[in-house]
Amino acid sequence: MKRIFLLLAICLVTSVSFGQKKSNDVSQVEPTAQQMDSAITEIYKSYDADRKLIQEQIQQAEDESFKKALGFQWNALETKCANRIWGYLLSLPQCETTLQMMARLRTTVDKEIVKKTLEQIKDKKLLQTKSADVLSYYVNNEQAKVGEKFIEVEVPALGPEGKALKLSDEVKNKTILLIIGSTSKDELPDTFNVFYKKMDTAVQDIIQVGLYQNQEEATNALAENKYKWPFYAEQRGVFAPIVLDYNVQDTPLCVLIEKGSGKIIYMAVGVTDELMGVMLTH
Repeated sequence: MKRIFLLLAICLVTSVSFGQKKSNDVSQVEPTAQQMDSAITEIYKSYDADRKLIQEQIQQAEDESFKKALGFQWNALETKCANRIWGYLLSLPQCETTLQMMARLRTTVDKEIVKKTLEQIKDKKLLQTKSADVLSYYVNNEQAKVGEKFIEVEVPALGPEGKALKLSDEVKNKTILLIIGSTSKDELPDTFNVFYKKMDTAVQDIIQVGLYQNQEEATNALAENKYKWPFYAEQRGVFAPIVLDYNVQDTPLCVLIEKGSGKIIYMAVGVTDELMGVMLTH
């Protein structure tokens, strides 16, 4: 049944050929990122009433099987919304701005939809852009998931005295909390710093990878290192392998990796009480 719904979604979304509108259609005017953001926000808001209804039903539900069914409804609603947004993007001209937005939203739709979108691009120059590379990488590679083995992370050393990171070397003997992205004081609450001091670092440890757009930003971040744990600076920004492999949409993304097996046992945005609770049990 799930496969049937997926095929229907693919057919509906890709029934609009990417950029192939009539020449007198106003959507042929190349949009700005701000215009696309506004249109996408409006589409997203159009489902708010349905979201609110399902949330209220989940809060009131006592039967676990009913809660599960409501969870399926929620996922179906979000998929419908994402597919409608992708359909809107397909109606726009084939240009780099549109492709950049697709790269941003790639994880919201099925890989088959992204694959068919790429196949419709006629401009070879567009296929050579970073955004097209990101979409292609998403289609052709597996991304990290809870319950599965972590994907290798390698961060090159910066400068002659810099230290490179190879995550597989760290996971052998310790359960590792990988924090992707820089963190401010608000994102690392005092409770976490106290928790870290009490944590048995012989069993668990923290590794943080900050994301920067160039070598200068990365080098400065290392010089100002304010963390109590190993910190690495990734200078390849949003196109870094760690961003693509772990589907980083927001930061800090926290990934808890079990020692020995390398299995991901937790992955979510933010340093939360839930995360600290999971760490205490592993």
